[in-house]
Amino acid sequence: MTMAEVDVTSHSTGTPFKQTVPGLGDFGDLTFPCFWNPDDPTQNINSNYGAEYLFYNRVITKFQLVMPNAEHRTRQFRGFIKTMGEDYKVAGVCTRNMAIRITSPLLDVASAIALTPANNLTVPNAGAPTNSIQVAAGGSNAPWTAVPSDPWITVSTPTAPQQGDGSITYAVAAGTAGTSRSGSITVTGLDLVFPITQLAT
Repeated sequence: MTMAEVDVTSHSTGTPFKQTVPGLGDFGDLTFPCFWNPDDPTQNINSNYGAEYLFYNRVITKFQLVMPNAEHRTRQFRGFIKTMGEDYKVAGVCTRNMAIRITSPLLDVASAIALTPANNLTVPNAGAPTNSIQVAAGGSNAPWTAVPSDPWITVSTPTAPQQGDGSITYAVAAGTAGTSRSGSITVTGLDLVFPITQLAT
């Protein structure tokens, strides 16, 4: 983003320096490279939300920017595809160099990649035979799996890598009376962790 400046210098100030104030702001462009995959709906020429369709039809639409930090900070904004280049290496995959012209402020929204419930689960010492977690992938096509940290936590579904939104079914075995313990389920591919605490009683 950039901010223009307006020269408001007055000769009557007697100061030999420019006087400026902020002018019009510019949201700028979001630029990024991506691997060219015609089978991906966001790149498929026949998809009405694919990059080529949006470009050729001059569509201003809503985009979502998900950060790769632990909280998956998510911001939404409106814009249009400004440039869409292609790069063909002699050996390697085809890439596209994209630029989205941003036409609105970037607004923070609830994380697009998240678990529900999001808070630490606390279970009694007797255990919990059946529980579930809802997984929101935020539009990511990255394969994910659910991996328990300890053998007293077992995941019954899914049993194979998943893509997109889904759910996890798991159980917590009974513990030793008077002893608490902590573990977790890690959702690989989406960098999500679901903490589990088992009480001593």
